[in-house]
Parts: sequence; structure tokens; C-alpha cells
Amino acid sequence: MNATSRLALVLGIVVIGACNRSVERIAAPLFDVQYNSVRIESASGPGDFLAKNSCGGYYAKAMSGGFPPIWLQDETMDWSTPTFPALLNFDALTPAKATTSHRSGDIVTICGKGDGFGEVSVGLETFYVDVGAAAASVDINGPATLRDVDPPNHDYTAWVTDPYGRAGYRTNKATWTSSNPAVASIDGSGGVVPHAKGTFTLTGTVYGKSDQGTVTVAGPTSVSISPSNPAVGETKTIALTATSRYADGFQTTAKPAVWTSADQSIATVGSSSGVVTGVHYGQTSITATVDNSITASVTVAVSTAGKISGYYVTSVSGAPTPITSADTYGLTATTSTAGTPPVTFKWEVTYSNGVLPPQNSGFKSGAYALQVPAGDYKITVTVTPKQALGEGFPTNFTYPVCTSAGGGAPVANAVPAAKRVTDPDVHEEVVAGCNRPPLQ
Repeated sequence: MNATSRLALVLGIVVIGACNRSVERIAAPLFDVQYNSVRIESASGPGDFLAKNSCGGYYAKAMSGGFPPIWLQDETMDWSTPTFPALLNFDALTPAKATTSHRSGDIVTICGKGDGFGEVSVGLETFYVDVGAAAASVDINGPATLRDVDPPNHDYTAWVTDPYGRAGYRTNKATWTSSNPAVASIDGSGGVVPHAKGTFTLTGTVYGKSDQGTVTVAGPTSVSISPSNPAVGETKTIALTATSRYADGFQTTAKPAVWTSADQSIATVGSSSGVVTGVHYGQTSITATVDNSITASVTVAVSTAGKISGYYVTSVSGAPTPITSADTYGLTATTSTAGTPPVTFKWEVTYSNGVLPPQNSGFKSGAYALQVPAGDYKITVTVTPKQALGEGFPTNFTYPVCTSAGGGAPVANAVPAAKRVTDPDVHEEVVAGCNRPPLQ
């Protein structure tokens, strides 16, 4: 038969009579007798198989209606001769005797004689006994496609035709093999276990008769990473998750991914775990790869000690540079963040000559009152902004203070190297400061 059609997905299989039916079988209701159903069970050994020249015990139970049903042990039940007496020796019956009667629950001996499916009937219930090597031919059925992350698949079934031409009997006595165990293997219970994308030939064998077909193991078609905009602080970690998606819409996080970082000086990532560790302020790309070729990437932002990336004070206004008059100046800051300004700033102030002790305001809103006593010295102001998301980076500003009497013209910056007026061949760089005017 065509391998593709044999492996089309078989759903809702109704087994009318097959050798893999459960040991206990429930018959259709019998409305012309005192009981409603019959259950046929094996007294010893497998109920659906007899080796040639061996015997097994079976009994039928008459069951009443209602819930739960009741076993009616005193009912007399008629057992019919098998349709193919050459296959079974049924209760020592001769061909001239069609039926024998037994009470509900009495054991009846059935012996296997030939190869095939022997039939025995009690009332309207027929059950089948697989005798010997009963398969003249085999057809296998099941899904033509599996996913590489699927659990062991037990939907593959073998249907046999016996030597008498009776077909369509499903058996659980098939043995299964895979032509490519790296793509899919067979577990101890006969389940097909997918491993990797590819194809393999599945073979089912019953009593030396086989059938086979090609099965495809599908891999994912794409992968995505969550969260999509990860951020992490230096020395901190964040776990990323790779979700694989298949052509049929199925998605899973169980598919292993290999993780890499574009710049390990910014952030590292566990190759199998997806856990990112911040190393240094900046941004880098983290990539997840499945099946060696399907990739997705996200940009990870690493902030310094919990600071907001790129957020700092660009300027401070409210005092001249240099400061030439002792006074109190109201300082205000401007930040690098567009839009709504930060709510608060932390001001840290130190005085080079110790005229005042170091000042630390903590985070506060509004202008900062900078006290400037008279003298010649330097003030260092460190400003740190803070928003609802956290702190930004601190920025230093330096103010020369030149208020001494008779100190001469204050100069804020060093004068670059220039020729002396008195000796044009000599270059001299003048270090400027309070009471130190440039040379002429």
C-alpha cells in the first residue's frame, strides 16, 4: 500500500473485534434475556492469544442493568461453536453440536489448533482469540508527522489479515523499528520517541509479516526571546527565555537553545541557561539559536550600579565662574534626559581650603544654596539626579573663588603657551589662578 496513505492520522478508531481488545469485553445489551450485558474474561494467561496446541480458560458473566451493574451468577448462558472450528477446540464440542450451556462465571476451556483468529460467541457477544502466527499480511497506521519535542507516540497501530482472508484486526503484538534512531527511536513500550528534525522509516512486524512507511519529524520554524527589552545592572542577572514556534502553530519553551553575547565585556550569558550577567555599562546583543540555524536576538542594556543609562547633569547655573564676590548662590541643574525633568537632586560640596566643612544635601527639589565665603580657593560641586526609576550618574563642577583684597584680576583658566613680549623666542605656559594675572 502507499506509505503516505498508510500513515495518515487515524482518529477515533472503533475496534469491532481485534486481538488487542482488553481481557474483559462488554457485549451489547441483550433485550431478550433477563440480563442486559455480557462480560467475557480470561481465567488464566492472556485473554486474546493462544499458542498452537495450548489451552486457556474463559468465562462469561451475565450483568444486570443499573449502576453499578450486578453480576448475576445463577444465569444460564449459551456458548456457540467457533466460526472456524479448525482454529479452536471449543469445550470438546463436535461439529454436530452447535452450542453448550454454562452458568454465569463457569470456566470454559478453549484450545488453539490452527493459525488465525478464532471466534467464540456468548449470546450476542463475539470475541476473538489470536491463535499462533495469525498474520498473513500487516498494515500499519499512524501520524505521518511528529514534532521533535513530542512525547513518545503510541498512536501507531498494526492491522493484520489472517490466513483466511479476514482483514482489519488490530493487534498489540507488533514490534516496531526505526531506520534512523537519531531522528526517532522506539521505547520499551513500543512508543515512537522523536529526537531531531528529519525523516525515518517506521516498520511494524507481526509474526514475521511487516509493513513500513516514512515519518517526518518537524523542527521549529522560528524562535523569539522574552523579555523583549531586557535591562540589568552591573553584576546583576536576568533570565531570558527562548520560545520555539512550529509551522502548525505549536510553541514551546522546552526546545533547547544555545545563547551567545555579542560583547562579553558588556554582558555575558549562560550558553544553555539564557541567564545574562551585567558586566559593564552599555548595550549588547544577546542571541538564541535552536537547531543550529534558527535565531533571534534582543538588545540588553547594562546600567552602572543601578544607575539609569546615560542620565546625568549637563550644566549648573546660578553662580559665575570664577566667583569674585562672597555670597550665597542658588544653583539649579539641567539634565541629559529629554522631557520631564528629574524630581530631585543630591548636592555634595567640598571647599579646598577648609573654609567650610563638606556639605551634603541628600536628594532635594528646588535650587541649592551654595555658600561662598571670602578667600582664594576652589569649590567642587557634585550633582546627582534622581527620577522615579532610580539614580543617574553624578557630575562634578569646579568653581574658582577669588575674593581677596588686592588680589589682582582673577583668571579662570590656564593661558595656553604663547611668546613672551620681551623675548619672542621664548614660549611660556602661564598657570592662571587667583591673584595671578597672565604675563604680558
